[in-house]
Amino acid sequence: MALGAVKEVVFLQSDPGQSSIGNILYNVLPRTDKQRPPLPIPADRIGLGHFAKLNDAYARFVSEVPTRPFHTSTDGHNDTSPSITSFLCTDDALEIFESGRAQLHTMEIRFPQWKPAGNDEALTNAQVLENARRFLRYAKHLGRRATPHR
Repeated sequence: MALGAVKEVVFLQSDPGQSSIGNILYNVLPRTDKQRPPLPIPADRIGLGHFAKLNDAYARFVSEVPTRPFHTSTDGHNDTSPSITSFLCTDDALEIFESGRAQLHTMEIRFPQWKPAGNDEALTNAQVLENARRFLRYAKHLGRRATPHR
């Protein structure tokens, strides 16, 4: 992202196991005239309630997984790891992401034609939203590289 001159990155969920790696990288990477690390922004700062929903659901997952294993293998081994990767494979996480997808598809922009001044190549808000919707369609239907949720 730094090489692509990405200025800011909005993240949708904290990962306590990684000690806020985005903030660490932002603070330790050098800043030059040509290269800057992207500023990590928690999604709740831009009004996305899914940030709190995911963090709350993950906290519940962590508290419940010791007594309600994430997965039981055919040999009877219980997976009680509180990893965020395991949490993201749960029905709770899927439901939150699905509600976000629905919100993205019905979202209306208050200032659709706005774009940063001084950059003729910058996209308008409406173009950014359409690109996000197009990427979601690609990722959901065409770019699937792993197995489905279940």
